[in-house]
Amino acid sequence: MQLTVKLDEKDRRALVNARLPEQVGFGDLILPIMTITRYRNGEWQTTELRPYEDIKISPSCKGMHYGQTIFEGLKAYSNLHSSSANVFCLRQHWQRLNSSASELGMPTIPEEVFSKAVTALVSRAKNFIPTVLGDALYIRPFMFSSASGLGLANNNEFEFYIIASPSQAYFNEPLKVLIERQRYRAFKGGTGMIKMAGNYGQIFTSMQRAKEKGCGLSLWLDADTGKYVEEFSAMNFFAVRKGVLFTPPLLGTILPGVTRSAVISLAQDLGIECVEEAIAIDELLGEIKSGECEEVFASGTGATITPISEIKDEDGSSYVISKFDVSLKIKEYLQQIHHGLKKSPIEGSCTEVNFIDMENKF
Repeated sequence: MQLTVKLDEKDRRALVNARLPEQVGFGDLILPIMTITRYRNGEWQTTELRPYEDIKISPSCKGMHYGQTIFEGLKAYSNLHSSSANVFCLRQHWQRLNSSASELGMPTIPEEVFSKAVTALVSRAKNFIPTVLGDALYIRPFMFSSASGLGLANNNEFEFYIIASPSQAYFNEPLKVLIERQRYRAFKGGTGMIKMAGNYGQIFTSMQRAKEKGCGLSLWLDADTGKYVEEFSAMNFFAVRKGVLFTPPLLGTILPGVTRSAVISLAQDLGIECVEEAIAIDELLGEIKSGECEEVFASGTGATITPISEIKDEDGSSYVISKFDVSLKIKEYLQQIHHGLKKSPIEGSCTEVNFIDMENKF
C-alpha cells in the first residue's frame, strides 16, 4: 500500500508540542491528523495522511441519503513496558468492518490498507496516547458512499477515513440500566449484526428515556418475542449466574463485539465457565432478586467492561446488583494485556506500533 504524507511544519509542531490534560474525556480531543483513502474506478487509491479537517461532500451524497455508512472503533494503548503502543485486535476490527461493508454492498478494504492506515496515525501520535492504565487512543475508521445523485444506482465512489481521539473509558463506574420494552433495535434478517451508522439512530431516543429514569444505558430485548435479552445500547451483555458466565448467542441480531470475544477467551483462561445461550429477561430478574444471578456487566471497546449496579423496568420495579468481582477481575486482566503488562492468551491480539521521531521527520 502506498502512503502519501501531506503534512507540513505546522502539523509536525502540533504533534510534537501536544500535551494531554489530566482528564481527557471521551472523544472530545481529536488527533490533528487523519487518513483518507478513496475508492474510484473499482480500485482503492493511494492513502493520504493529512491534517484533520472538514470533509467536503456533495449535498446529494448517497451515503448521507441512503445509509451506506459504516464505522469501527478500536484502541491503541501505551505499552508500559516499552516506548511503543499496542493496537488491540487490529485484524478482528478489519474483518468486522469488511463484514459491514459486504452487507451494505460496499467494497471491502484490503487488510494492508486498513492496518497501514491505522499504523500511520498511531506511529505519529505518541503525545496523544495517555499513559494512565485503562486510557487509550480511540481510533475511529469509517466509510461512506460519496457518489452524488438521488438515484439508488451507481454507488461506485466511496471514501474511507480514520480519525482518532485520546480517551478515557466511556464509563468509569457501575451503571444503572433501563429495560427497553417499547422499541427493538434489530430483527432476524436485518442489519443488527453490523456496525452501520443507521443502527444507532434510535438508541438516542431510548437513552433519553433511560436518562430521565436515572439510568445510563438501555437494555434491549429481542424483536420476535420481547422476552429475551439481546444487548445494551452499543455494548454486549454478560451475566454471572451461580458462578457461570452467560452471554446471548450471536444469531444475526447482536453485534459480534471484539471485546465480547476477548471477555469469553479471558474468562476461560481464568477458569470461569462461559455459556452462550438465550437469557429470558423475566428469569434473569427473578435470579437477581433471589441472588442466583450475582453479576451483570456490559462489554465494548469504548468502555471496555462496565459493571451494572441496577436494572430498572418500565413499571417502576428495580433490581439491585451489588457484586462486581468477576467483571472487575476480567477487566483488570484485559487492561494488563492492553498495556503490555501480561501476555495475552488470545493469539495476535496486540499489534505493537513503534513511534516515529516527529522531532526530525513526518
